[in-house]
Amino acid sequence: MLQTLTALDLAYNQIGPEGGQAIAQALKRNQVTYTFSFFTSVNSLLYLLQTLTILDLDHNRIGPEGALAIGQALERNQVRYIFNFLTSVTSLLYLLQTLTVLYLAYNQIGPEGAQAIAQALERNQVTYTFSSFTSITCLLYLLQTLTMLRLDYNQIGPKGGQAIAQALERNQVRYMFSFLTSVTSLLYLLQTLTELDLGNNHIGEESEELLRKVLDKRRNLEMQFLSS
Repeated sequence: MLQTLTALDLAYNQIGPEGGQAIAQALKRNQVTYTFSFFTSVNSLLYLLQTLTILDLDHNRIGPEGALAIGQALERNQVRYIFNFLTSVTSLLYLLQTLTVLYLAYNQIGPEGAQAIAQALERNQVTYTFSSFTSITCLLYLLQTLTMLRLDYNQIGPKGGQAIAQALERNQVRYMFSFLTSVTSLLYLLQTLTELDLGNNHIGEESEELLRKVLDKRRNLEMQFLSS
């Protein structure tokens, strides 16, 4: 079990843009990277790889600059898991987890800050790849990236709302099986964003319509953006 700090509450501290940038710098290193190299045989292996999962920065006036820094850090906040060729694994359980909850309400990030967060969401995803000649039995995976994001009361406006909506189109699970792969009794929980709060941001009717279309496609996503 490899584990570090998992929850950090810095709400109501007026850390400002500089504080937001400092937190962002730390987040750049907050990730899970796990690699199996070739000719590796593992039996009954259990891994729990976990970094910071909950970060509360509500009411801190980080502004667009702080949001930009946070957004750039989130681009690296993801699970990367790779099996190389000629790997045989039996009864394998993995929990790979990075930042899953982020509160940024009441931070005056504006449209520019929302666009930065949106860009991060496009890349904040699960990517899982099986390479060739891999045989796996009784395999369970929980691969999780950012699942809850609070951006209410941030004056993101129509431009910010549209950027978030477009990003959500790409915020998804990507799973690939390559050729000559045999898998039995396989269960996967691959999860990206499932809860988003954009309330009271004056995003406009066009952005709301775009977000409704996203909700039609993403039944697992809960979103608050009306009365905005």
